[in-house]
Amino acid sequence: MKALSSYQEVNQHGSVNEDGLNEVLQTSLGNPHDVEFFLHNSKNITEELDLNSKPGGPVDWIVGAFYLKSRLTVGYDQYNTFLGDYTYEGTDAPNLLYLYGPNIVPGSAVANFLDETLYDQLYFQNTGVEDRDSYSGYGQATYHVSDSLRLTAGARYTHDHNTTLFSDYYNPSIFVEQTATRITWRAAADLDLTPTNLAYASISTGFKPGGGNISDFPAVVPFQFKPETITAYELGSKNSFLDKKLNVNLAGFFYQDTNMQYQSEDLINFQGGVDNIPHTQVYGVEGEIAAILPLNLRLDGNFTWEQGKITSHYEAFDNVSGNAANTAYGNIYGFNCTPSNPAALYCVINTGNAALNALRLAAYRDVYGNAPPSLPTLISTLNLSHTLPLGDSSSLLSRVSVQYRSDYADTIFGKTPIYTAPSYTLVNLYFDYVFRPDSWDVSLGVNNVFDKAAVLSRFTNQFGGETTQLFFPPTEWVLGFHYKF
Repeated sequence: MKALSSYQEVNQHGSVNEDGLNEVLQTSLGNPHDVEFFLHNSKNITEELDLNSKPGGPVDWIVGAFYLKSRLTVGYDQYNTFLGDYTYEGTDAPNLLYLYGPNIVPGSAVANFLDETLYDQLYFQNTGVEDRDSYSGYGQATYHVSDSLRLTAGARYTHDHNTTLFSDYYNPSIFVEQTATRITWRAAADLDLTPTNLAYASISTGFKPGGGNISDFPAVVPFQFKPETITAYELGSKNSFLDKKLNVNLAGFFYQDTNMQYQSEDLINFQGGVDNIPHTQVYGVEGEIAAILPLNLRLDGNFTWEQGKITSHYEAFDNVSGNAANTAYGNIYGFNCTPSNPAALYCVINTGNAALNALRLAAYRDVYGNAPPSLPTLISTLNLSHTLPLGDSSSLLSRVSVQYRSDYADTIFGKTPIYTAPSYTLVNLYFDYVFRPDSWDVSLGVNNVFDKAAVLSRFTNQFGGETTQLFFPPTEWVLGFHYKF
């Protein structure tokens, strides 16, 4: 029997310039400089209890139970740092009274609060709290039909309950809750073709619970998104050749996904959240190789080739086209909001009107046939190592590593210039001098040898449309000392 208990808490506080520009690059013309202060806090408690059979019998089995309790709290305050531009107190630009008219009454508690804040430039604030309670029970058994054939079957029951409480300065709090139960299962077979060759096949299902969005008046994106389910098929083999000097593993997989969760923008600006695409498919091949070569050389490599597509007709909102619609509306009615021009873009951008919504509705398009987001076609790594024996049992290990990842679209709208994360090829070096076994060794690693500006990941936030990239570090030299005792 095994029992596992854990508590984890993560706090993140910080600020970010939402427009992505330095303040000195901005003027009072056009958009002001956005500064956002944020907090993220998550607390998680998990409990797990497993009971395993003793090895060596005709049936290996495990039964267990799992419990998760979590709370996620998020908060955002956004300010404009140019006085007089699109602020609550602005005179020649829209302010919150014009944006939200009847929702903020002069002299009310909300209006007084905004008047008394340290920064009159405050123009947006919201908070959200998500609570989740999830428990499950599971069991799996492997039956040894013979010395070479094994059959496995397992099932899991999951009950998930989540609530979301969302509020901002301008609208009443919204509370939603959702309960979902699922039975997921797995069936597999392993066959030893020879003492060093194994073939296997498996079918399994998975379940990702739904939740609530922190948007207060969306027109299209729901207040709650649905659970996501998947059925996964895999067929493969694991092999050793040449007296185990060559290992080759190969597998093919096919995934059918229902209600895939993805980041979606709404018809109304800044009212997006998570939504569901009815059906997607992903399929591919992955392989590994490990070979001991002459002259104290060793070759290791792996690759994954995969393809995917959205297999249901589904209309989704493209931020690039949506922003073009916003600009078109502003060109017609003007951008700056004043009492004499309440139809200006910045008067209605957060609430919409019939004219703006009609322009933005044209940005919706069918994503049938596109790939799911963040799905590179090829990922591969190749390592070549050499061990040089030296005197007194010391040795020098040298390794060169080449990593490749193809480009991919970070949204469901295909590889457009804005939505494409570029491919990269990285070269890393590693050296390890061992004085003698069970003693000192000194290592030197050189990562990103050719100092490539490689994009590790790319994300377009459909809740407003910002795109951010995370880069690999530039050339790094890492020196390590190790002592075994």
